[in-house]
Amino acid sequence: MSSNWRSLQHRHRYTYTSVVVPKHYLEALALVPAEVSSSSFFAQLNNLISLTSTYAQVVAVKDFAAAFMQFLSSPAVNDDAVLVAAKLYLEILFFENSLPLHHTLISVLAKCKKFSAVISGCFTLLCEECGGSGVKAKKRFLVSRAALSLIGYPKLGFLDEAVEKGVEVMHWMWLPGWME
Repeated sequence: MSSNWRSLQHRHRYTYTSVVVPKHYLEALALVPAEVSSSSFFAQLNNLISLTSTYAQVVAVKDFAAAFMQFLSSPAVNDDAVLVAAKLYLEILFFENSLPLHHTLISVLAKCKKFSAVISGCFTLLCEECGGSGVKAKKRFLVSRAALSLIGYPKLGFLDEAVEKGVEVMHWMWLPGWME
C-alpha cells in the first residue's frame, strides 16, 4: 500500500490548482494605463491568469515573458509604463502556487539590464508590501520563496541589493511570528 502512495506522490509534478491570483491584483488590472493595456504584454498577462491548470500556465508563461521583453525593448515606452509593467510582472512571483513559473519569469530579468533600477525598486517595494501591513501583508512564505528564487540566479547581480532588502523585510516579518 505504501508503495502505491509513494508512486502517486511522485507522479504529480505540480499542484492541482493553478496560480492563485488575488483579488487586489485583478482590481489593479482595471486601472492599468492605456499604453500598457493595449500591448501584447497585457494580452499575454490576461491569458496567463485566465488559465486554470499549472501545466497550461507553465507553457503560457514563456509567451508572457517574451511579451514582457518585447514591451521593454519598444522604443516608444516611457518610464511610467515600464514601472507599471514591471510591477505586474514581478508580483506574479509573490502569488501562491507560482513556484513552477519562477524559473521562466526570473530568467528573462537577466536580459533587462537597461531597466535594472526600475525592476530592483519594484521587487523591493513588493517585498515591503507583502511583508508590511495592508491588503497583501502577512505573506511570509511567499516573500521568502520569491527572494530565494532570485538568489538562485547569479546573473541577476543588479538585484542583489533588492534581495538584501527583501531578506531584511523577511527578517522583521519572522521575528513577531516566533513570538505568537
